Amino acid sequence: MVSFILIVVSTDHLSGHLGHLSETQQATLTQFREELLAEGSIPADREATAAKLGYDRYDDQTLLRFMRARKFDIPKAKLMWNNNEKWRKEFGADDIAANGYDYPEQREVDKYYPQFYHKTDKEGRPIYIEQLGKLDISKLYALTTQDRQLHHLVHEYEKFLSSRLPACSKESGHLVETSCTILDLYNAGISSFYKVKDYVSAASSIGQNNYVRFLRNYYCHEK
Repeated sequence: MVSFILIVVSTDHLSGHLGHLSETQQATLTQFREELLAEGSIPADREATAAKLGYDRYDDQTLLRFMRARKFDIPKAKLMWNNNEKWRKEFGADDIAANGYDYPEQREVDKYYPQFYHKTDKEGRPIYIEQLGKLDISKLYALTTQDRQLHHLVHEYEKFLSSRLPACSKESGHLVETSCTILDLYNAGISSFYKVKDYVSAASSIGQNNYVRFLRNYYCHEK
């Protein structure tokens, strides 16, 4: 006698997102929030924190990013969440969100390592462009430091959450949660990557561990 096992695979590419949760995913999200609240990992004065930061970083949309990153495994998602909370406190991310980050050298820095947002893609996502071929490392670090670059990066992430995503969602008429990144490699060689490898490594770590699931598509472009 032959037995068959039916495996059901979701065809919804938005599965795990708001408005696209299965009953099991919704129940897991509810349990995740309840456990974080009980353990003090979400503040009791959530509304006051949201008012201070300019956005609610404890909403379901945020919690779901951590859940999806850990395939709705609550212990693993809690570990990631708590590590993020620890990092935010040590790095000063909430202070940056509330008060901004003074980066007067930005205009000059952008000449030697251009990184910027430009319009949106067909799905309404903000397009982020990085032009590695224009990198001039000696002039760049005559103007700023890697530490200041990383703090400015976090400031941009916080603006992405508080302003850019809501604006894109309003303009497109649907929820926008991710960005599209284009790495422009025109005139860039292996040496260009090597020169900024420490910064890129640190920036990637911040993005992957603390600003989870923001990147939807990543393109490399060269002529």
